[in-house]
Amino acid sequence: MDRVFEALADPQRRQALEILSAEGPMSIDALVARMDTPSLLIAARQVHQLEQVGLVVAQVQRGRRRLHLGVELIRATVGHWCGQILSKSPSHSSDA
Repeated sequence: MDRVFEALADPQRRQALEILSAEGPMSIDALVARMDTPSLLIAARQVHQLEQVGLVVAQVQRGRRRLHLGVELIRATVGHWCGQILSKSPSHSSDA
């Protein structure tokens, strides 16, 4: 779980996940081109780190490598952790 949160700590990596979430599967070139980063090499490294952790999953479709959001890992780690935290939190009224 620590590796997932370390990967999420970087704003460029979060941006890559947000792009995949909003636009769906795409090639590494398309994803890197959409990222706000001064260097394509840096962006590609950020995406590779997300792949290593499993937050981004590469699949070959029609001979092309496409990147997908690692939804299962996100649910199993981040979603599970957030659910645990929220379930332990005392209920607060919004008008208090």
